[in-house]
Amino acid sequence: MARSEWSYRRLFEWVAGHVRLVVAIGLAVTVVLAAVGDLWGSDEEPNFSPSGEIYDTEDRVADLFSPVDSDVSALFIVEAKSDVGV
Repeated sequence: MARSEWSYRRLFEWVAGHVRLVVAIGLAVTVVLAAVGDLWGSDEEPNFSPSGEIYDTEDRVADLFSPVDSDVSALFIVEAKSDVGV
């Protein structure tokens, strides 16, 4: 195999031979990303009631399809089983 040829096998062999270096680089990247994420993180509370056209759709649907009469009732027809004595 030519030395300039790139392959997964060559990469994996290098990683297997330099395990401590790979782990140290991985830990360093993790620590740096954790620190950067903590510094760039927002301190404000999330807004669970955002505004905007798409977020107002639920209210618009409730207004459009709500009954006009505020006195809403439901009618249930219940039939007794024929073998039950009344």
